[in-house]
Amino acid sequence: MTRHLRIALLLAAIGWPSLAVAGVEKTPTGWAWVPGDDEQAWAATGLYGTGSANNLSGTLENLFDFNGNDNHIAIGAIERRIERYRDLFAIEGEAMYAYHFGDQSYNELGIAAYVR
Repeated sequence: MTRHLRIALLLAAIGWPSLAVAGVEKTPTGWAWVPGDDEQAWAATGLYGTGSANNLSGTLENLFDFNGNDNHIAIGAIERRIERYRDLFAIEGEAMYAYHFGDQSYNELGIAAYVR
């Protein structure tokens, strides 16, 4: 397990800002969708981590005894909230770029759409 994954899990455990917004508009279908253009609609994330010689169970057993290797990763991501239904869920899109370096060197691009 890499350090950037540990940081991502920690951020997910802490939680993101609340999705509650004062202005709610009803659509012809009766759904109370909230426009996605408020101040908190954009988010950016940057991560850096090194690879580990351990597997997941070995990493969890030795959280403070990290045995890193020569593999590194740097990640940048930007996220945009597209739509939101009250404070229950939101539809979001994300674009990600990762650069792996060390033993191997390559780039990684990704896009995703999800419900949170």
